[in-house]
Amino acid sequence: SSVVSFSDDEEESWEQVKERLLSEVSELAEEALERNDPIEEMFVGEVEKSVRLLDLFVGEYDVVVSNPPYLGSGKMEDTLKKFVKDNYRGSRDLYTAFIERCTELANDDDYVTMVTPESFMFLYSYRGLRKQLVSDVQIIEGAHLSGHSFPPKDRPFTIPFVLRNRNPEDFISSRFYRMTHEQEEYAHYENKITGLNQITQSNRRSELHQDVYVINQNAFLDIGRTPFIYWFGDAILNIFSDYPSITDVGDVYEGMGSGNDTRFVRDWWEVDDSDIWQNYRWLMKSGDDVEYYYSTTKTILWENDGETVKNYAGSNIRNLDVQGMRGISYRNFGKHFNARLHPEGQLFNNKSPFIRLDNHNELAALGYLCSTLVRFLMNGLNPGINFNTGDGKRLP
Repeated sequence: SSVVSFSDDEEESWEQVKERLLSEVSELAEEALERNDPIEEMFVGEVEKSVRLLDLFVGEYDVVVSNPPYLGSGKMEDTLKKFVKDNYRGSRDLYTAFIERCTELANDDDYVTMVTPESFMFLYSYRGLRKQLVSDVQIIEGAHLSGHSFPPKDRPFTIPFVLRNRNPEDFISSRFYRMTHEQEEYAHYENKITGLNQITQSNRRSELHQDVYVINQNAFLDIGRTPFIYWFGDAILNIFSDYPSITDVGDVYEGMGSGNDTRFVRDWWEVDDSDIWQNYRWLMKSGDDVEYYYSTTKTILWENDGETVKNYAGSNIRNLDVQGMRGISYRNFGKHFNARLHPEGQLFNNKSPFIRLDNHNELAALGYLCSTLVRFLMNGLNPGINFNTGDGKRLP
């Protein structure tokens, strides 16, 4: 091994270091036995295990198999947290650092197979790790599973997957199995093992299967933040590379936060008609799930061009240059994405991102943004219930 240490200014190989450490551990064990000290005997035993574990970590292997430890950075002690942050892109959880480390332990052109939570596939925090994986290794296949039982019972989704430690430019496709169905869809599987066996048999017979998706992993690179939305399939994934994004033809803006809506925001019926457009302005604030047009019901105190709100210590008044412009807004919070016309003169808050397009037909764009295609894309880009400005910017 090329791993070395230095002792008395002489270079030692790892094998020499290991033998010396094990010899010292053996001496400590004999001393503990002579003193009849069970605590020290236990300690010596753990030290020996650690030395032999290090022996594994300095080698390289044809296949690396792991179910790594899961530990969020918020629960790491300071030394571990700093080490992981300084050395790995996947620093928010120990399991993502192990994904990177396992690829380092594998020989070139050889395999890594792991089972981990699904979070690294989608969360913003792991965007750098996803880009690195897609660029550096081949994703052979993954089985995207629901929690520990069918149907899901608030358990985290997991994905056993296989990587190959080689340049992904030289291969054709990756294969994913989607087994994260809602209750009414999973009936054709008795359990995860039965389902995986069914899919495996279909693959061996070269049969098409409704839950198998074969895609080119490089298509993920054409989507902002590189989410692993494999179930889009190549045809839909190619939309992201074949067409410009929203930010190529305009932009998406985050709205204002008053810092104290109780003080500054009122329903329309709480304000005299004469005060609207004088001391109050209409405020688009998320609203309901109506598409195309939403009749705004909220107003915000805006006398002297919003002087009171702007000077309030807790406020965050963003993007004043586009506040009051005509455009399109969409609801930040909801089970499904929906867009609406944003009339001229209205302001928008941080629950209603605003889209301003350059030289494009707003009504045609609004029709597209309310389409089932966009709803499908957005539910994949953000599987949660919040559609933020970054999600809007990634839309083709």
